[in-house]
Amino acid sequence: MSDYYNQYLSFQGGGSVQPIDVTRNITEPRYDANDSSPEQLTLKPVIAKMQIVFSMVTHPLNLKDRHNLAPKYATADRRYAGRHLRPWLVFEPIVTLWNPYSVPIEFESLSIGLDKIPVAFRFGKGEGGEEYDFRVVERGGGRSSRSYWPLSHFVHGGGKNDAISNFSFNIRGGNMAEGMNRDPIVLQPGENKIFSSFVKEGQNWGSVMDDFSIVGSDTVGAGNQRSLIKDVDLVEGWNTVGGFRFDHLSRNHENRNPLSLYPFEKKDPVRSGSYHSVALRPQDSIIVKAKLSNNDANSDSEDDQRQDFTMLVEMDRIGGIESDKILGSSFTVREKELLYEEDADTLIERKFPAVTLLQQASDTTRGGKTPFAVFTMTAKSSRNLLSPTKGWLFGNPVLTAYEQDENEAPQPLQSYEFSFREVNSINSFPMVEIDPNTNRGYFGSGQSAEYGLTATPMFVLPTSPMVSLGQFQAANLISAVKPPFFNYPLGNSFAHPLLDSNSVVSGTFVDHSYLLNQRLWDSFYFSGLSKNGGSSNKRSLEEFFDGNSTLTPRLQPYLGKVRSKEDVVTELAADPDFASREIAASQMLMGPFNIHSTSVKAWKALLLSAFDVSVPTRDANEHEVKGAGAFTRLLPSYSERLGDLERAAGSGDVGNDGLRRAERWLGFHQLTEEKAELLAEQIVEQIKLRCSEDKGPFLSLSEFVNRRVGRSNESFTNRGVLQTAIDLANDPQEQSSQPGEGFEGELFSLEDGVGINNIDARVTNPEALRGNTAEGSPATLIQGDLLQHLGSVISVRSDTFRIRSYGNSMARNGEIQAEAWCEAIVQRVPEFVDSKQTAGTPFDELNPVNQTFGRRFEVVSFRWMTADEV
Repeated sequence: MSDYYNQYLSFQGGGSVQPIDVTRNITEPRYDANDSSPEQLTLKPVIAKMQIVFSMVTHPLNLKDRHNLAPKYATADRRYAGRHLRPWLVFEPIVTLWNPYSVPIEFESLSIGLDKIPVAFRFGKGEGGEEYDFRVVERGGGRSSRSYWPLSHFVHGGGKNDAISNFSFNIRGGNMAEGMNRDPIVLQPGENKIFSSFVKEGQNWGSVMDDFSIVGSDTVGAGNQRSLIKDVDLVEGWNTVGGFRFDHLSRNHENRNPLSLYPFEKKDPVRSGSYHSVALRPQDSIIVKAKLSNNDANSDSEDDQRQDFTMLVEMDRIGGIESDKILGSSFTVREKELLYEEDADTLIERKFPAVTLLQQASDTTRGGKTPFAVFTMTAKSSRNLLSPTKGWLFGNPVLTAYEQDENEAPQPLQSYEFSFREVNSINSFPMVEIDPNTNRGYFGSGQSAEYGLTATPMFVLPTSPMVSLGQFQAANLISAVKPPFFNYPLGNSFAHPLLDSNSVVSGTFVDHSYLLNQRLWDSFYFSGLSKNGGSSNKRSLEEFFDGNSTLTPRLQPYLGKVRSKEDVVTELAADPDFASREIAASQMLMGPFNIHSTSVKAWKALLLSAFDVSVPTRDANEHEVKGAGAFTRLLPSYSERLGDLERAAGSGDVGNDGLRRAERWLGFHQLTEEKAELLAEQIVEQIKLRCSEDKGPFLSLSEFVNRRVGRSNESFTNRGVLQTAIDLANDPQEQSSQPGEGFEGELFSLEDGVGINNIDARVTNPEALRGNTAEGSPATLIQGDLLQHLGSVISVRSDTFRIRSYGNSMARNGEIQAEAWCEAIVQRVPEFVDSKQTAGTPFDELNPVNQTFGRRFEVVSFRWMTADEV
């Protein structure tokens, strides 16, 4: 938390336009999986989406003719001499890197490693109306079709006994139009940038084919670790000419299905030689069948292929990937059927005439290369998911490492969703959708251009000293490796679906949100005093005690009766640790707001305390606000001058739908007087209800912030008082969980999400997950947004009291002869009753007097009153 607070020192210029270099966080991982409390913030890009596109293509047989088959086929099959085509399976990793922060970041380069991609294949030939599988194995004394084979079995130089399952590739600076430049890669706030294998625009297939033909002996990485991709870097953009290719779609003739051979292939000279590739006449077809598999590369067991699968993903420095060091980034999927669209066949089967797939060496386009399936790993958006969930509340993907195991928690409550979909068009979802003007992909509100945005920040870095605990809401405080995941734990009160609402700890599952609120809200605050990049906070102390501090104007100096300003400044500046314990003795909060207030007018005034106050932007300008109070999670806000909204909407925005969506997700909430009153009314109602049910007031600020621990059917056990008030004010009919499209609420819109009402049976607390998929996103207002702005002025009790007294003198006959009224203002001050002990002395070290009577009360003012004033 300290490291997060000090991030503001990187933005001393007042804006957040210049990127932060995060290269060191990739080259030197700063996280120890055994350390539950890392001391430093680790900023780095995040994989928002990884799409592995599978296509089929054919090339003339004489291209990459490792076994010199073309002349043999031309001799043996003269009618089609020179027209035989070799089919290839194409594997294209398309990576969308995401900057989840509200400020730009940059890095030099990085390496991505994949292991055990869980897709298996089977190939065959269509000839004269008949279909034949290529590969067979011995089983039960006879030949039968093998089930399905993983990618590594189709590699030249690979195969069953030499299977390689690791794929790795490098991401570098540059783009398809200008070439590779090795410059740092810059990601703007929230930006999603697409990277794919480099083919410069205008290059033809023949000039790059050697880079994309996979050979089992290829090596990459530390220690010359064997991998199936080398020498090809990924740069921003997508040129469909390329794609890594596998041609061993058959076994050698000895084990090949004889029915799949042309008659001339059973004779010399074609028969001689051991090779695994296939050649087709142009009118015949290649048949591909693909399905998910556990992908045990050296297993023949069909049972193994029906088990769970585990895929490893690593993001590291270039050359740093080792087979025995995948930094906890493992993904285990339990129910493979959930990776398919509803009612979709779990087997993707396509048949292509060979000639329609043709890509010539001279082609500067993809030619006939045709995608048929895409395997996708994606962080959780509010649309386009197979299993709708509240990804912006319980699907935090900004983790240092991952250990996603669906045997521990169901897929909707993990950071990433996996899917395997059939592809029928290269230009629309679920295929790669890219903004051609910016090479950005789509995420946040959706995975597609129809619903998504090209920039969606999730977390904020402070650009000035923090003044409220609520500002930790968007700090990514809990970047745990395992679930339960929380995106915005501090200041919010959402019960987690993996935990029963009646508990905060269950086995290894912990309600981090509840415990953070409980630990922090009543024990810490921000003094507004900082070193401002220097070695001492003396200057800010002097400004504060001189009354010149503008950072926290409601905090007022307090010296007591015996201390001088000079002595206090000297004492506090000399020892930072001492100052952190004792500074509260020298500060008083002017006009704190008691959260027990049941005055609608008072709550409305608090909500509108920033009425007509402008919102700062990341380019050091301001958004003017008129007739409303602004609440923004993403501070500083977007820049109009830099065109942040237009770029986030994408160049294909139709009818400005994307622009309006971008304003919801990158902008801020404006509470008008009418909206503020509506919310204030609900807040008062929920406070009354909670205190009535509890038969007493809130005993601490954290109790007010948190949900109540209790059975799910009890009030306030799935969300606290403030969040309940927000939800009821926005959605009085409670229709957010209804199936279908979202809607425009009274306070904010839920139209970027869909209703969640079909919930996995393994979810412990279904009520916590029920609702709308957009909940928690910046497009919605949550209680943490309120506390981010108001948390520094609220209090669970009052320390200043107005006490009025009345007395009279009465005659014996009962007649009042004289009356008097008086008023005293009494204030609790930091000093203890026994002032020999300092105000920062821990309770356990207090003497009996101070433990019993606590802090001193002083009469601040006293006056006599007249009858008219009563």
